Amino acid sequence: TVNDTGTLEQALTLKQYNKVYIMLGINEISSTDASRQTFYNSMNSIVALVKKTQPSAVIYIISLTPVSQKCSESRKGENRDNILDYNTVLKQLCKDKSAYYLNAFDLSCDVNGFLPASACMSDGIHLLSPEYTKLKTYLLSHTV
Repeated sequence: TVNDTGTLEQALTLKQYNKVYIMLGINEISSTDASRQTFYNSMNSIVALVKKTQPSAVIYIISLTPVSQKCSESRKGENRDNILDYNTVLKQLCKDKSAYYLNAFDLSCDVNGFLPASACMSDGIHLLSPEYTKLKTYLLSHTV
């Protein structure tokens, strides 16, 4: 619940949208199959809520973004391979629920699949402002 809008469902009922973009962070990802299934189920619930409240909206699901190599090598859950696995889950969800997958991962990663240190905060996870500008441009040019 957010003080100025309430729940997600309440926010989605404030007006009609032509497009709904869904992007989540990696705070609670884990490297187990059960966690990925829970993630799928939770994302499925979000998509169902959007479809219920915004039946004519086109739904876009934005991939998880990469992390730096240093972050990937020092954390169990928040690493490149696990993020790629979760993005595979998101691709499957999009296929199952007729949503569009937007690949922000490839937009921000280097040739090895890592977020360059120059593109993120010192935690290796959170993007710096220029990356959001790239993401905005990408979103505006990758829609139906």
